[in-house]
Amino acid sequence: MNNLFRWTRPFQSRSLQLLVGLAIFFAVSGASCPRRLTPPGDISPAVFAQPPSAAEIIAAINANGNQVQQLQAHGAKLNVPGAPALKTSLALERPLRFRLRAGLGLTGTELDIGSNDEIFWLWAKRNSPNGIYFARHADFSHSAANQILPIPPAWLIETLGLLQIDPTSKIDGPYMRGAGRLEVRAMVDSPNGALTKVFVVDERSGVLLEQHVYDAAGQLLASAIQSSHTYDSAFNVTLPRRIDIQLPPAQMAFSLTVDNYTINSPFGDASQLFATPQLPGAQMVPLAFAPLPTPGEATQVAGQAIGPGGTRVAGWQSGSDFMARTR
Repeated sequence: MNNLFRWTRPFQSRSLQLLVGLAIFFAVSGASCPRRLTPPGDISPAVFAQPPSAAEIIAAINANGNQVQQLQAHGAKLNVPGAPALKTSLALERPLRFRLRAGLGLTGTELDIGSNDEIFWLWAKRNSPNGIYFARHADFSHSAANQILPIPPAWLIETLGLLQIDPTSKIDGPYMRGAGRLEVRAMVDSPNGALTKVFVVDERSGVLLEQHVYDAAGQLLASAIQSSHTYDSAFNVTLPRRIDIQLPPAQMAFSLTVDNYTINSPFGDASQLFATPQLPGAQMVPLAFAPLPTPGEATQVAGQAIGPGGTRVAGWQSGSDFMARTR
């Protein structure tokens, strides 16, 4: 029974670290006939004839993101260390519509994470009690999710290369980051104070290779490494087919891999695709303004988070726990 009891906060239990973290990053930011990109794709063209300025690098990043309004991923998998890969469906429509569903073949959908024009949400089959956790975009900075990982909700979609950097913000660089790589840094405001966003690009094509976010104290909040890029000449856009994510404050790491994409293709009934799911027995649980407990309000017992009165507030606690429960 040693080390079975420890103080914890419900929203910082391993399961909700993963789920809230994923919700934070999968709630989105964002022409004209559809086209599917298939690996390995063409080599991205050179956009810089000579060493670029910081402004030229920012313009190249923005131009790449401008080409995509709708995106669907095919053959996607969500990989969490210590857990089986989850087969994943992913669709987005900029600026705020997003839907990710991931699961195993035998057990069905395990995660449902999404965003529409008003709210973002997450649901996990193995969470108890059964709830759809949600917050309005406008309330995110006040939510418990923001207490765990204080970085803007749109960040994961930005790691796909679909981002816009304000060219009037304070920009530093470029700096050499090894052979063939350049780095620029943008200082941006957030509800949690100033953030520094670091972008590493290919010196020839301007394609994003790395993104990092630091808080005002210089603490690393998030990192993304993009690789296995594919280029579509019809849209003049380059997208990564592998993204490795690290979230140090949440002690979390995962990756998303994609076989290919469909760009700017209608979704059919988008109002249903991006609607809050209706799931049997699942109640809507607000994340916004949810108070984080003081020490003593929740206890970790034998791998389960136990709240006041013995209420179990979390499902699977780690990748190994998740894998054991899905056997």
